[in-house]
Amino acid sequence: MNQIKVEKFYNLFANEYAKLFFNELDQKPFDRDFLKRFAGLIEPNGKVCDIGCGPGEVARYLKDQGIDVFGVDLSDEMIQEAKKLNPDISFQRGNMMALHLKDNELSGISAAYAIVNLTQSEIIAAIKEFNRVLNVNGFLLVSFHIGNNDVLPVEKGDGDDQVSIDYVFHDFDEILKLIKEVGFDIVEAIIRYPYENVEYPSKRGYIIAKKV
Repeated sequence: MNQIKVEKFYNLFANEYAKLFFNELDQKPFDRDFLKRFAGLIEPNGKVCDIGCGPGEVARYLKDQGIDVFGVDLSDEMIQEAKKLNPDISFQRGNMMALHLKDNELSGISAAYAIVNLTQSEIIAAIKEFNRVLNVNGFLLVSFHIGNNDVLPVEKGDGDDQVSIDYVFHDFDEILKLIKEVGFDIVEAIIRYPYENVEYPSKRGYIIAKKV
C-alpha cells in the first residue's frame, strides 16, 4: 500500500463515498446480522475500534447495538464526513499498521473491508497490530473481497489531482490461515455471494476470530 496515494484517494473520494455507502447496510441483511453477532460477543463495557471506518456506517450500527465504539481512518476528509454523520461517536486519524493504542486495550476490532488496499505482507502486519491492541479473548471482525490476489485499479480526480489505487481481492483460506498464525481462533468464517444490483459483483469473505 502506498500510504500517501491511499490517503489522497480517500480524501478526494470522501464526500462521494459517504453518499454512496453510509446507508449501504440498509440493503445488506446478512451484514447487519453478522455485525449483530459480533456485537453480542463483546464483553460488557468493552471498547471496540472500527478500523478503516470511512463515513462511519459500521460504527453507527455497532453504536446502535449498545457498543462503546470509536472509528479510525487514514483519511482526514473521511474522518470529517464520519463526524458530521455521527456526532455522538469519536473518530480519529490513524494507520491500522501502527495504531496509537495501548497493548490489550480493546475488547473488539471491526475491520469491515479495511484490508482491501493491502498486500498480503501488509495484512500480516495489520493483523499483528490488531492482536497487540486486543485483550485476551477479544474479538476481531474482518471482511474482504474474495479472489486470487486479483487487483482492480480505481482512479479518482483529474489532471494533477488524479490518483489511482489498487483494490486487492484475497484468497479466503489464505486470510484464515494468516489470522490463525498470528494468534487467533476462528469463531465464524463465511463466504457470501454479492447482492445483485446493490454492490460490486464479487464474492465476500466474513470472519470473526478470538484472540487466544
